[in-house]
Amino acid sequence: MTVIGTVGLPGSGKGEAAAVAREEGLPVVTMGDVIRQECRDRGLDPAEHHGRVATALREEHGQSAIA
Repeated sequence: MTVIGTVGLPGSGKGEAAAVAREEGLPVVTMGDVIRQECRDRGLDPAEHHGRVATALREEHGQSAIA
């Protein structure tokens, strides 16, 4: 399996790259989606706890757990 990761500042083209990948039928997973799901799994509102859960994931799994 090949994994292609993209990182960048807001407006750098990550969303555009993801859109092209989706158009080509490739699966796309965004870090925001992962954190929102983790919030829900922990019974928390993602709108209120997104940052706190991201920090917790870094503490639990190391700094490289969240890009």
